[in-house]
Amino acid sequence: MSEQTDPVALGASAIKALSHPLRARVVWHFARVETARTSDLAAALDIAPNKASYHLSLLEEHGIITRTDPPAGSTDGRETWWRMTSPQGISWDRRDPAVDRVADDLDRVLAQVRNARAAAAQVNADRKLPQLSAIVPVPLTHAEAQAFRDRLQALTDELFDLRAQRVGSDFAPDIEYDVQVDFLPVWAADTP
Repeated sequence: MSEQTDPVALGASAIKALSHPLRARVVWHFARVETARTSDLAAALDIAPNKASYHLSLLEEHGIITRTDPPAGSTDGRETWWRMTSPQGISWDRRDPAVDRVADDLDRVLAQVRNARAAAAQVNADRKLPQLSAIVPVPLTHAEAQAFRDRLQALTDELFDLRAQRVGSDFAPDIEYDVQVDFLPVWAADTP
């Protein structure tokens, strides 16, 4: 079975579907596991299997997740196994006006599902683990902005490749990090 190597690019209708808190939790769960059965997902999210099945089907319709073969050694062939369509996850382009109109809702839902700041405060209460947060507006030329964007994209690609190598393997992490990178234009000079 061939795998998609780029993130799944979401259009407006897929973003609307994913903006449901339970479906966002499903995708967040798949960020941690390579594959899962419907019943595994229902148990992890504390919902009924038929409810999990309904939401999984909607995500499948939008190409976000897909059915997959059971892992090697699995003895239960009766149940459906699922995985993210791409190990690189999902992406959306806010330059598309239709996407931009609905992306704020998805951003809010994902922030609630992730709640990384609260989790990080609990996990790293003693401040012994490396962390970095910054919000820094920096004046740049268009060429500088493109160069920084390309470097950030390369770093992001490196992190996604590392994740793809480890998810579903026998790698035993010491800790899991939430990595968020925003490189957003917040002001632009008027140009003729």
